[in-house]
Amino acid sequence: MPRNPAANFLGDRLLGVALSLVVAGIGGIGKSRLLLQLLVAFITERIWLGIETHHTKGQPWMLVQTQNGISRLQDDLEPLKKYAGDDWPLVEKNLLIHTLETDRDIILHLSDPKNARDLENAIRQRNPIGVALDPLNELGIGDLSKDVDMAATCREIGRISRTGNPDRAIIIATHALTGVAGMKKAFGFEAAGFGRNSKVLQFWSRASINVIPGTEDYTVLVLTCAKNNNGQMFSPFAVRFNPERLIYEVDQNFDVEALRREITGAKPVRFTLDMIRDLKFKEMEIKPLAKLISDQTGCGRSRAYELVREACKAKIWKFNKLTQTYAKA
Repeated sequence: MPRNPAANFLGDRLLGVALSLVVAGIGGIGKSRLLLQLLVAFITERIWLGIETHHTKGQPWMLVQTQNGISRLQDDLEPLKKYAGDDWPLVEKNLLIHTLETDRDIILHLSDPKNARDLENAIRQRNPIGVALDPLNELGIGDLSKDVDMAATCREIGRISRTGNPDRAIIIATHALTGVAGMKKAFGFEAAGFGRNSKVLQFWSRASINVIPGTEDYTVLVLTCAKNNNGQMFSPFAVRFNPERLIYEVDQNFDVEALRREITGAKPVRFTLDMIRDLKFKEMEIKPLAKLISDQTGCGRSRAYELVREACKAKIWKFNKLTQTYAKA
């Protein structure tokens, strides 16, 4: 069969043609704002929190949400208008958002045939390349803590979202486990168990991103990759809410590894030069080199930058001032 060179939308196939992505986090942490920023990044084909978008510029997306009223949406979109700059007309044309104007707009449970039919008709009419639903529990069928009801909900979401186009991408925002016990599950082998009734949800989705607080006031969030069936999982990283630009930006100075140790009670891991001495790479700038180190060793981004500098001091690597790249000595 022919290969689609434009099938990947996000990172290393976190989302793409006919794929589904789950974004899990506790209520009020900022999932809706992150999701809205992601959709604007798709339409303008810009980097979202350090993760590249692909093949999505000027393509239509639909956001079905029941969390935020018109005033809140306007507040969130205003800074994104500045973020998009000259590309904002693309967003105005290609981003359709379900707004809360009547009592019925708030209750979209798919167990109601009229809700399912109206949503199906709206998707068919607008024909977006992707549908985002926020949050899952507001569209659920029955009790989502039960496997049979969660499975029924996922099937109906898939059927409705891909009506008229089986290649449509799906993003679902869902609530996750709360407290420190829940945060522990955002990392490592238990990462796939972070979302509500994640057993069924994770089986249904192709990729999943967990969002946990990095600080108590939620100004810093940590994103971890719980699953990526079609590509490489990314290393955990932090984002900070910029109070001036009112958007999230990557925070390379936040020590994600220290947070992981704090909430899991794990003993500190000492990341030494010996761990990168045999690292294979050609000439690289510091940012991709630090990411390579982080991916290979599991250390945080800040420690990866330190290791680059330590390797140069130890004359393991050398720095070319002209090209601003690093290579083995």
